[in-house]
Amino acid sequence: MPLVAEQSSRYTALSMMIKTEESSGTLLYLGARSSTDMFHLRLAGGRVQLKFDIGEGSTTVNTDVQVDDNSWHTIRVSRNGKFGYISIDSGEGQIKSFTGANGGSLDLLELDTDG
Repeated sequence: MPLVAEQSSRYTALSMMIKTEESSGTLLYLGARSSTDMFHLRLAGGRVQLKFDIGEGSTTVNTDVQVDDNSWHTIRVSRNGKFGYISIDSGEGQIKSFTGANGGSLDLLELDTDG
């Protein structure tokens, strides 16, 4: 299944299916050359982790679902303003959800658009 992504300065969303035995690595990275703003979806310790920075320090959303089990997992990730969300199937027919929020007042992800 291909990566499906939608992004604007206030809202970012994507869904993907993964099957891996790797415990670490980048799944998606969106970043700006002219600022610290970024949206980084990765594997850390066999679990999905979202880290984003909208100009006032980074926010990390951690999950507790192991995905490095060589089984298919569907991952849905979104950021709405300063709030980050991950939902992921546990491989047992259950979907678990995780959230995090940036404590600052900014809510725009400003990425370079000039290619």
